[in-house]
Amino acid sequence: MSSSDHKRQQEQDVDTLVAEPRSESGSKAAVRLRKLARLGRTGWACHVFSVQLRGPAGETLETVPALGRQVHITADTDAIENVTLIYCPPERLVRVDVPVNVFGEEVCPGLKAGGRINWMRRTIPCTAPGSKIPKSFEIDVSQMGLNQKVMLAQLQLPEGVTLRDPNRSLPVIKISK
Repeated sequence: MSSSDHKRQQEQDVDTLVAEPRSESGSKAAVRLRKLARLGRTGWACHVFSVQLRGPAGETLETVPALGRQVHITADTDAIENVTLIYCPPERLVRVDVPVNVFGEEVCPGLKAGGRINWMRRTIPCTAPGSKIPKSFEIDVSQMGLNQKVMLAQLQLPEGVTLRDPNRSLPVIKISK
């Protein structure tokens, strides 16, 4: 990574994970990773982190972009035990599952008529360049009535992002009774 790339990356609002050799074992060293829990169980997997690789003396050897791939969470305490990351430069195409968020429930005519949101997909499988991975797909339900659906084809895809599923007629959510 060039120094100009590194400086540009520092100017952006990014989360940083620090990977360094550990001499001790146990949960103390893992506490630094627990902040990942604020991204939720799916949101962190489409988030590109700036990972600092440090040497034994604590000096930063390199800073690289990395995408979350897998997280191991303790079932009883929800503590993060292990995180798997992959190297994710801006130009690399990566496969990600982008979470779906809905808004407008408080004024949705279908929900006011006694309906509920029926989720067909909580995440949308996509392929995107490392620099253009969407954080989520936002669906406005404020105008949806009973038995109305939002299909994959109706999602607003950022430039460079493609759906992995070729069948665009699959539903994402439906307002049903």
